[in-house]
Amino acid sequence: MRPFLCVAVGVCATVLPGAAAALPRASQPSELVFSSTFAGNREIFTSAADGSSRVDLSQDPHADITPAWSADGKRIAFASDRSGSFELYVMNADGSDVVQVTHDRAYDDHPRFTGYDKALVYESNRGGNWEIRRIGIDGSAETDLTRNRAADRYPSTSPRGAIAFTSDRGGSGQHIWSMRANGSRPAQLTRAPGGQSQPAWDPTGSRIAFVAANTGQGTSIWTMLRSGRQLRRVASASGRDELSPTWSPDGTSFAFQDCIAGAPSSCDLETVTPGSAPVDISTLRAPYVDTFDGGDSRFWQVITNGTGATNVEQNGQLVTTLAADSVQGGEFDETETHWGTQCRLVGDYDVQADYRLLEWPAANGVQAALSSFAGPSNIGFMALRESQVWGEQYGSWIPQDFVSAATADAAGTLRLQREGDTAVTSYWNGSSWVGLASGPTSTDSATITLGAGSGMSRFVHQEVKVAWDNFRINSGTISCGTPWWEDDTPDWH
Repeated sequence: MRPFLCVAVGVCATVLPGAAAALPRASQPSELVFSSTFAGNREIFTSAADGSSRVDLSQDPHADITPAWSADGKRIAFASDRSGSFELYVMNADGSDVVQVTHDRAYDDHPRFTGYDKALVYESNRGGNWEIRRIGIDGSAETDLTRNRAADRYPSTSPRGAIAFTSDRGGSGQHIWSMRANGSRPAQLTRAPGGQSQPAWDPTGSRIAFVAANTGQGTSIWTMLRSGRQLRRVASASGRDELSPTWSPDGTSFAFQDCIAGAPSSCDLETVTPGSAPVDISTLRAPYVDTFDGGDSRFWQVITNGTGATNVEQNGQLVTTLAADSVQGGEFDETETHWGTQCRLVGDYDVQADYRLLEWPAANGVQAALSSFAGPSNIGFMALRESQVWGEQYGSWIPQDFVSAATADAAGTLRLQREGDTAVTSYWNGSSWVGLASGPTSTDSATITLGAGSGMSRFVHQEVKVAWDNFRINSGTISCGTPWWEDDTPDWH
């Protein structure tokens, strides 16, 4: 029996095995928040410190940039142009309850929490030049802290209450300055030629990381004592702009934005521990999740055969529909649609996805499948839920063998694993995994697909709808070739 889903494409997702596996939460220890074009426009994302478990928090069609954690990790401040100009916003760490803080129609950017997380310090060009300002997170008590004709930018708040910032006052270029929380006693900390900017306090308030040299000509990350002494270089690469440093919570490592010098639209994120080589954390890593809430649509491509089959993200699910008037067609004379990723899985992997039968007439002739296709010949295997004249069942296709198990489940989880040259298919029975089959498979890099289809004239021409959710890669190496996205301006909590 040949399965109906025959065309290859790819997919990706995350979480440990189990139908009720929890999604990553932004309040977990040692997480990054950053801005990314992964979803098409600029959004605020969080991830684990190694770059895994990426989550799109803001999901807004406007540009959301320069995020920062509150000290307690419960909120995130960021800038967005969703009101027509860049204003400041605060949201919960899970992306909920977004509140606009500034309403001045100026360019407000680079917010940082201060005052027991009750206020924000930020840069603003309100009035014509850049100043460091402070405002309560409820929009109250807004004040200009610098009041200087120079350009004062990139504020960073110390746990001890001080503020470091970049200023070109004095006419000798950009340098790092500090001041008290109320703006008093400004003091210049750096004086080296070439410029220094973008300061970041360490978790103790005793050291400051910063960017040295001129952006576009190659920059590096340095640290110094809060007094400006004991300068040390911690990240540098020829022909690169190393920007936006942030300290790890324990103060031993750094995350930063790495770009081709002079090309700010080609950036990724890296972490480095002094004495070790930097690690790229923008590369996709397992665990990886797609909850089908609109944040990862560029990650997928769509394949259809025949007419009348569609895949649409609706209400936090991927809904696959075969309309009653669907017509078979294409190379395999079937009606089917599936989503597959732009990326491939290399070596061993473990992938799963939840399904729910929304409209499922008896004996409808449809297979809803989680599938893998590998190599130039698209050698595949799949786990599926189907309805045929002989009954309702789970199925497993591992060439050239089809195995089935009767079921009345209207919802569940399908799972695919590749271990060396062995494919394993299974489903979740509510308390444990139930193996369907295992057998030989290709070891070539694989794409994973989600969808539904019908062939061999078995479709009964009644509408069928299946919802997919929580598509996840639990383990495996994800290869995306040249990334279509860039990540920048990290903050580490």
